[in-house]
Amino acid sequence: MRFKELFFKFFQCYRLNIRSAIDTREMGLKDIHVRCLFLIASTPDCTATIIVKKMDRDIVQVACLIQEILEKGWIENQGERGDKDNQVLILSKSGSLIQQQINTLEQNLENLILSGLYATGCD
Repeated sequence: MRFKELFFKFFQCYRLNIRSAIDTREMGLKDIHVRCLFLIASTPDCTATIIVKKMDRDIVQVACLIQEILEKGWIENQGERGDKDNQVLILSKSGSLIQQQINTLEQNLENLILSGLYATGCD
């Protein structure tokens, strides 16, 4: 199997594992939400402008995304810094819980993949 095929299989496995472990349909959690939550959690003083740059999306897409996850209660604005594009975003308690679940799942998946690599002598 070629690397490209393996990579897509891995990515599909990752998505399915996340979806099955967390009730993503009921929560309305999408891949782009996971990515955005990760960016907010891992970036000090994260703003919409930073998300635009790191996700390589236009400001309108990011504004809609941020509004969506604000409405779901997964993030909060941390004070005002003038315009909305520069307000600092932080994870809410429920957003932090989702991020912790995803981190645990990713660690478990990483361990599974590495154990498979070690079993095949690819260490």
